Amino acid sequence: MGGEGGVIGIQIEWDCNLDRDASECHPQYSFTRLDNKFTEKSVSSGYNFRYAKYYRDANGTDYRTLIKAYGIRFDIMVNGKVRDF
Repeated sequence: MGGEGGVIGIQIEWDCNLDRDASECHPQYSFTRLDNKFTEKSVSSGYNFRYAKYYRDANGTDYRTLIKAYGIRFDIMVNGKVRDF
């Protein structure tokens, strides 16, 4: 039974030399999948969660609707190094 959704890590690295023009300072991007999509032991891999909505009808009977939601989460990590000589 596999899950759906996922978690993507976006790493942005800045390495800037302030002795040069600012237009020469460009970030480097890298992308990594952070969840365990292919883990066989997981009941629910990927990125998902459950939540319930509870109701009571006119007779006083309680019931609920259980919703399982799937999505994509982006974790953005920014690091930088700036130098001036």
